[in-house]
Amino acid sequence: MKSSFYVFILAISSLSALGATTRTLPFPKNGSAMDTIDKNVRGILRLGNQLILTIHNHSYFVVSPFNGIKKFQDQTFGKYSESKRHNFPIGSNKGSWQAAISSKNKLALFDGENLRIAVFGSDKFEYIGAKSIAWDLIRPAADRGGEPTKVETAALRAKFKKNFRSSASLKISGVAPDVGGWLGKKGEYFFLATRIKDFPLITMRCLDGDMFSCQVDRACFMRKNSIKPHQLSGIAVDVKNRELLFADALNHKILRYNFKTCFDSFKVGEIILPKKINEMTGLHLDENRNMWVVVMKPDSYHNASVYQWNSASWSE
Repeated sequence: MKSSFYVFILAISSLSALGATTRTLPFPKNGSAMDTIDKNVRGILRLGNQLILTIHNHSYFVVSPFNGIKKFQDQTFGKYSESKRHNFPIGSNKGSWQAAISSKNKLALFDGENLRIAVFGSDKFEYIGAKSIAWDLIRPAADRGGEPTKVETAALRAKFKKNFRSSASLKISGVAPDVGGWLGKKGEYFFLATRIKDFPLITMRCLDGDMFSCQVDRACFMRKNSIKPHQLSGIAVDVKNRELLFADALNHKILRYNFKTCFDSFKVGEIILPKKINEMTGLHLDENRNMWVVVMKPDSYHNASVYQWNSASWSE
């Protein structure tokens, strides 16, 4: 009888632990849902009192005002006429611009299909230039024993190269800066969510302040990884909880992973999206840990493509 009681208590404790790591987001009110001027949004970046929206298969991005969360859409995000398209130079190739990053007074946009970075000034958004990301010198994550051997590195590069070339056109589905300084100090580091088979999380290193000198750096190991190639559509970094957040478009949720090192990360929870929000395409945490989610298909209530939740809505 006593042993049965202990088993019962253990079961209840386990369920409680599971419940503590799973949250369902409320459907946002009108002032936290943005009706965008373009419905092909893939990424979002809050830059002070502005929102940068990256657009799929076009040669422009959108800059919209952000006035803090108010009661109604036009109070929070301004009127349609206040959102402006900023064009790439004439003749620039279209791309799947999956993310925007602010770095050293510059705005960098990432093309997830062609692995390009386009750089603009972050004040007047003047075009500076574009450069490809070197991807063929990837390394395994260092483990407790130190750096990988030449044989291990060669084997991983061969596998990555094969899977890279056989994957769908979209290779990188999300980019987030290493704002916690977890990956290193020599240069600027970024986490990349991918749709490359067996490589859901990789890192990128750029020379400090130079977004034209970037290369894929490491393939990170994720414990009990079951992420499918078409599953991820964005990534964000939560410094407070030392977590990586992955936009799981396939399962309508956000995955929370504790990140210790590139060799050691593991799933600690999930955040379930409201049923009215569909086809997530991007994810962003701003400096106040407000969560921004971008979708491909606007909802039928707000006609919104961008949603925001404050940190209390999604985090303990």
